[in-house]
Amino acid sequence: MTPIAVPGTYGLGLSPVGHRYAIVGGYLVRIDDRSGKILSVLRHLPQMQH
Repeated sequence: MTPIAVPGTYGLGLSPVGHRYAIVGGYLVRIDDRSGKILSVLRHLPQMQH
């Protein structure tokens, strides 16, 4: 899991109170801060080309 510090980089606004955005397994997700449970899968992120 990679937390997202700047949601605007991914076209997102601020996360709702008690939630955060992260990247998990190549997907952009919203996670509950307390439980760590994935609440929603927002979209698949394309892999970066080298």
